[in-house]
Amino acid sequence: MNRKIALVIATGLGAGYSPFAPGTMGSIVALTLFMMMRHLPPLIYVLICLLIFGVGIWATKKAQNHFGTPDPGHVVIDEIVGQLLTFFWLPVASSQMETLIVLISGFLLFRFFDILKPQPVKWADQQKTAFGVMLDDVFAGIYANLGVRVLLGVLPYISFS
Repeated sequence: MNRKIALVIATGLGAGYSPFAPGTMGSIVALTLFMMMRHLPPLIYVLICLLIFGVGIWATKKAQNHFGTPDPGHVVIDEIVGQLLTFFWLPVASSQMETLIVLISGFLLFRFFDILKPQPVKWADQQKTAFGVMLDDVFAGIYANLGVRVLLGVLPYISFS
């Protein structure tokens, strides 16, 4: 029973079984979850992310044993927590255009940093532990969050006309 629950969590309610880009599907699950969480106070939002991170370590460890590999492709709970951290404390209620910019750029930047793996993302990924699997996406989420903040700071100075 514990293994089944762990696999449901680790695979993002099954999104990780997608035959096409399971990590991206995990990020889409996170976008949906974010839309439900976006109005929460920042402290509650962070506590939920910490809870997902902690449960994700447990679920990832079970999935590693089940799939017999240190970084199973079906595990997307790491993408979910990383994507949620991407959107932490970003403006999503200011205007529809700003919300759209935040969601699209955050999604793309997170996928970019998750795939590119600059340091310390790469270091965490190389650990091949459940903690490392989760941590590399936390680092990618932090990079993406900072990238969105830079983009939002620069956009007012760019003329599209």
